[in-house]
Amino acid sequence: MKIVITDYINIAKETRGKLMKIPNITIYDDTSNDPKVIIDRIKDAEVATANFIDFTEDVIKNASKLNI
Repeated sequence: MKIVITDYINIAKETRGKLMKIPNITIYDDTSNDPKVIIDRIKDAEVATANFIDFTEDVIKNASKLNI
């Protein structure tokens, strides 16, 4: 399962370290409002989170593997 945290999230270093132990997780430290960037980040993800960005209908349509 591929998990993506698509944009900046304010978490403690200890918590981030625990998250990074999860296989197939990607955490992005920046916030992009460019739909092309967001689509590229989640195109193969089954689980994705959004903090400061929006998952528009177009973004979701282009994330065919997304379950959550």
